[in-house]
Amino acid sequence: FEVLIAERDAKPVGFVSFFRGYTGWRGKPMGIVHALYVRPEERRTGAARELMANVARIALERGWARVELFVEEVRSAIRFYEAIGLRDLRHAYAPGG
Repeated sequence: FEVLIAERDAKPVGFVSFFRGYTGWRGKPMGIVHALYVRPEERRTGAARELMANVARIALERGWARVELFVEEVRSAIRFYEAIGLRDLRHAYAPGG
């Protein structure tokens, strides 16, 4: 796995860990975000957005088919992920979805 660390004033404020997976149905590698964390007092400062943007940039540079992550349904983080353009794949392939 790999980790990117967000810093402010040379102090860590958050991180994202991710690793390479494989999407068998597309026959290509993909990225899987394992954890994204930003200290509570640093939330809403753009740190999480920047961390995820860097994961996306790395995925594009490496030719990964996509980046996936799994979020517990009750987590307020879902709104953040939707705001940066991620979508819930559980419903993407459902009838009428």
